[in-house]
Amino acid sequence: MPVALMVPCYIDTFYPRVGIATLELLDKLDVDVVYPKEQTCCGQPMANSGCYEEAQATEEHCAKVFGSFDCVVTPSGSCTHHIRNKFTAAADSAEKQNLVRNTYDLVEFLHDVLKIREFPCATFQEKVALHTSCSAIRGLNMATMSERVHDQPFSKRALLNGVAGVEFVEFERVDECCGFGGTFAVGEENGVNREIVNL
Repeated sequence: MPVALMVPCYIDTFYPRVGIATLELLDKLDVDVVYPKEQTCCGQPMANSGCYEEAQATEEHCAKVFGSFDCVVTPSGSCTHHIRNKFTAAADSAEKQNLVRNTYDLVEFLHDVLKIREFPCATFQEKVALHTSCSAIRGLNMATMSERVHDQPFSKRALLNGVAGVEFVEFERVDECCGFGGTFAVGEENGVNREIVNL
């Protein structure tokens, strides 16, 4: 089954290496990856900013590009959350319904669909602090929303446990938001949690 790789616009612009690494990882796992070159954005930045007219055109284009695939994978919990739960600007269509039903965050796809538990060829002799985004917690249920009790998401930790040499360390304030907030971070960059950014 071909899997469509959706590279979010912010990754394409600011962190292209993440998109490349995602493709390389899926290739190593023998996933039949298709990269639709006409992809642009899921519409989340416009929708989150209240620009619903602009979001409609972008969401409908996203649905047109990815709506025929039985599996769409993206290395972004916030894009996955937007498509599954807030993809409301686009007119209803079979393509839109298919995209909403078949979009997976990369971690979910690796852990829940492919059932990956170890990466025999991977080593990473470093300390790793695992932070789960607000979108992944609230939108994808990858951890609890408690301010005092923060469960590490089983899928992320399980995947990282499958990499030889990883040593887990905890944040001092593990339950605190990083402050990125998507488009909020563009205008309010001083709100970003420096403890997390500087790790």
